[in-house]
Amino acid sequence: MITERLKTDSENYENSIARAAELLEAPGASYAVTPNAEIVYEAMHDAAFAQLINGAALVLPDGAGVVKAARILGTPLQQKVAGIDFAAALLDVLAAQGKRLYLLGSKPGVAEQAALNLLAAYPGLLTGNEEKLRGLLAELPAGEATHLLASIME
Repeated sequence: MITERLKTDSENYENSIARAAELLEAPGASYAVTPNAEIVYEAMHDAAFAQLINGAALVLPDGAGVVKAARILGTPLQQKVAGIDFAAALLDVLAAQGKRLYLLGSKPGVAEQAALNLLAAYPGLLTGNEEKLRGLLAELPAGEATHLLASIME
């Protein structure tokens, strides 16, 4: 826990990937978040945002500042788990499990550029395009994608 309002899992990098792999195989939907100091700050001032973060199956500290703040507040965490490293490791897990991934970027062209970069390393992992997903999950053809990777970065 970072603050009274915001939970954080105290997992090391390897355990967080193992836990995520379990979640990928489990029935139902779940999500993971990797809040950095800016996101923690926003969550401290926005109860709805904090609730969204706390609803995640995994809340992993993305940044040394989050880890240090937790230590200062008396709730030390094992280590930071950078969101980009976590996402990259999940690509390996998804590919090994034969899953399909749908990319959703926050700015026009983000998902398309990421797809071009990922296709070479992970043939068969990606499905769809950003415009198709804008109608969002209710219209996604059944069985086409098993997982969604969304970026809120600009």
